[in-house]
Amino acid sequence: MKYEIPEGWTSEQLGTDTLVISTSPPMSGSVTVDFARRGFRSGCYTTTGRFVTDTLYQGRGWRQRLVADAVKYLARTSAS
Repeated sequence: MKYEIPEGWTSEQLGTDTLVISTSPPMSGSVTVDFARRGFRSGCYTTTGRFVTDTLYQGRGWRQRLVADAVKYLARTSAS
């Protein structure tokens, strides 16, 4: 599935339930989206860890909302 991310950023699917989104220079950072557990973590992780958000993602379009929130978080933390 193709998700909307900012132009110049990259996304890499790791397995069936994990997506890693990375920024482009001069910003640097990444966020891992875990679709199975419906959350995201700062950095690039293939194992479990603490989620950044407590938002409940459900209903139609929940995957894109999860990715959009991860992108917003990454943009905010990479810019500082």
